[in-house]
Amino acid sequence: MDMHLRNKAVLLSGGSRGIGRCILEKLTSDGAMVTFCGRNSHSIEQTLRELGGSVSAQGVVGDVLESGFEREMIARSIEKFGRIDGVVANVGSGRGSDDPNRFAWSDWQYNIDINVKHPLELAMAAVPHLEKSGGGSIVFISSISGRLFGPGIQYGATKAMMIYVAQALGRTLASRGIRVNSVSPGSIQTENGHWDVMLKENPEEYAWFLKDGFPGGRLGKPEEVANIVSFLLSENSSLVNGADIAADGGQLKPTNRKY
Repeated sequence: MDMHLRNKAVLLSGGSRGIGRCILEKLTSDGAMVTFCGRNSHSIEQTLRELGGSVSAQGVVGDVLESGFEREMIARSIEKFGRIDGVVANVGSGRGSDDPNRFAWSDWQYNIDINVKHPLELAMAAVPHLEKSGGGSIVFISSISGRLFGPGIQYGATKAMMIYVAQALGRTLASRGIRVNSVSPGSIQTENGHWDVMLKENPEEYAWFLKDGFPGGRLGKPEEVANIVSFLLSENSSLVNGADIAADGGQLKPTNRKY
C-alpha cells in the first residue's frame, strides 16, 4: 500500500533505537522527510550512516525533557524541509515503586513529564505548522500498560493519560484538519531489548511468558508498530481520529512480572 508520504515532513521524538528506529526506517522508506532526535551525536550519526545517503532525514541532539527542545526540533524541520505534515511522539519511559508506602512524587512527576507533557508540548507546538500545511496527523506511542493493569503504576497511569489526551486532541483539533491518534504496543521484541535479553539468558521464563500471555504464540516486532504509525500518518487513515490502536496481538497482560 502506498502511504503517500513522499515529501511529507514528519517530526519524530526518538529514532536511533528500538521502535523509534523502525518508525524512522519505515517513514524514510515511504519517502517522508524526517526530523528525529537522540540523546547524543554518536547515536544520531550512526543512525544516519546506516540509513544511507538516499533518504531525507536529520537528527537533533537533545533531551525531550529540556525546556524548549520541542520547538528546537520544529525550527530545524522548518529550516531544512520548509514544513511539518506529521508528528510522532515516541519517547517514553517509566520509573517508581509499586508500593504505595514508598511512592515518591518525584517519580510521578518524571512519568508525567516524559509520557504526557512531552507529547502534548510537541503536538501543540506543531499545530500551527500542521495547519499551514493544510492539516496533518499526530501519533502518540502509548503502551499496553495504559490499557491493562500491571506492575509499574506510575508508567501505566501516565500512558493511560496519553491515550486520553490523544483522544481529546483528536476531537478538538479535527475542525482544523488535524487528526490525533495513539498506538499502544504490547511486548515488542527488539534487538538487545528486555525481552531479547530474557530469551537469551532465561529461555524457560521466556517460554512461560509466551504461553501465559500470547494467544498468537509470539511477541510483536517493531516493524509491525512502524507500519501502523505510517498508516496513521497517511491519508489512507483519513477517517481514523481519536482512536487508540492496540498493537499487541491480543496480549493478555503487559508484563511477565507476577501480580
